[in-house]
Amino acid sequence: MTISVVALGGLALALGFRHGIDWDHVAAITDLIAGGTHRLRGLFFAMLYALGHGTVVLLLGIPVIVADVHVPGWLGRVMEPVVGATLIALGGWVLVMLFTGRHELAVRSRWMLLYQGVRRGWRRLWRKDSGGADAELGAGGAFTVGVIHGAGAETPTQLMVFAAAMQAGGRTAALGVFFLFVAGMLVANLLISLLTMMGYGLAGRRMGWRVVLAGCTSVYSVVVGIVFLIGQAVGLPSLAGP
Repeated sequence: MTISVVALGGLALALGFRHGIDWDHVAAITDLIAGGTHRLRGLFFAMLYALGHGTVVLLLGIPVIVADVHVPGWLGRVMEPVVGATLIALGGWVLVMLFTGRHELAVRSRWMLLYQGVRRGWRRLWRKDSGGADAELGAGGAFTVGVIHGAGAETPTQLMVFAAAMQAGGRTAALGVFFLFVAGMLVANLLISLLTMMGYGLAGRRMGWRVVLAGCTSVYSVVVGIVFLIGQAVGLPSLAGP
């Protein structure tokens, strides 16, 4: 194995870790930890979310490496304003909850809202009682949220690294680099889960902390959503540093 492949493997691990600490992951994992009836149960749900996300990333990435499946360049340009509009809608919804004084507020990621909306619609379609649909997500639901999130994962930087690894060491090296990316993402999700558990343990049930967190998250969502909506996402600073 050449030095360049080893370097690309390290880069993939770092990129996976960086992807695992983006704000969507943080919001979803916070939901799962907070919604669990027990801290360890919440951690279990968070790991199922991460596995669901990782599974979809693998299913999307392996065909690109093994079968040279082409991902159209226009896909990112089309999805950018869609993601922006979704972020603005989520941020606006959280702000409405804050200003109307609904103290039962719980921070929800847009993927969690999408999952709950689909679940509620399915129950209504089959005329089932939907009153408790949002009470607890469950193991299957946590995995499903991860799958939904994985389908919307960013890919351009990842594909560049995998393509470079393929040129340096062939498909086997590219697959190894790809699995390192997924491993980095899972490690980041585990770290976020543990930190979230510690945070909720310190804060207890103090609603003030949740309101502050919700306010910061909503402002972040609206600002970043506007940037995506006007097609300037490339100008956003990377969480991994310069």
